[in-house]
Amino acid sequence: MSQRRSEHDGIAGDIWLKTHRYDLWECGIPQEATESIRRWAYLLHHGDDAFGTRWTCDWITPEQATKLLELFAKETTNSDYRLFFLKLRKRSQDAD
Repeated sequence: MSQRRSEHDGIAGDIWLKTHRYDLWECGIPQEATESIRRWAYLLHHGDDAFGTRWTCDWITPEQATKLLELFAKETTNSDYRLFFLKLRKRSQDAD
């Protein structure tokens, strides 16, 4: 039996996404990647939007990556998103 995610599933949930959408856009996440919970979940799990906007962490500044990490740190310790967090950490340490 598969588990269904609810709208309350932390940063992967619909409520969190709607509440923080503008913060995500300010940090360089494309609007298109936040328009559906499915696309957002893909980005969280894979660290990019390979089949949509083709967004990667290279699109954002190190400062934006740091802000995203700070935003997520307040909300989750979920290791399901470790690939995304690793990519963000790497980008946050890059020289611009």
